[in-house]
Amino acid sequence: MTESPRTSSPDEGARSIDHDGLDEPFEIRRRVWLFIVVMMASWALAGAYGWLGYDREEPYLWGVAGGLFLIGLVFARMLRQVRTPLLVADLHGVRMLGPAGWVGFLWREMGDITVERRSLRHGPRVRVRGLEDRRDLTVPVGLATNVSAPRTEIELARRREAASY
Repeated sequence: MTESPRTSSPDEGARSIDHDGLDEPFEIRRRVWLFIVVMMASWALAGAYGWLGYDREEPYLWGVAGGLFLIGLVFARMLRQVRTPLLVADLHGVRMLGPAGWVGFLWREMGDITVERRSLRHGPRVRVRGLEDRRDLTVPVGLATNVSAPRTEIELARRREAASY
């Protein structure tokens, strides 16, 4: 049994270039367990304050129970979207989930992308600014997401450097 020699096309080598594992996109996602813990804790506290309000016949405790229950409902609603990434970066550019939907930038169209450190008002954030559009788009990183600020900085720098062609 003889095997036929394999012929290769001239651009086959160009398609098989490996960018040191950069073919997989870098994603920033929310932490599912954190949303579940906050939701369950707020509902447990709402139940406790509701029972306490019923037992002591204090109307203000019912207000506290109602507020905690609403916080749990907000987090339950957010659980429907918790698997959707907040930011996706690959060799072509960055896509971010904004208030009006997805916004994408090619690396060459991006003016500036920075990972800002924690401040008194905000936690660490990824800030993206386009060349033509001067408004900033931000995505939080840290406790509520699956990546840290230093890892995000490294991953974005690797992909931007690999895409500079």
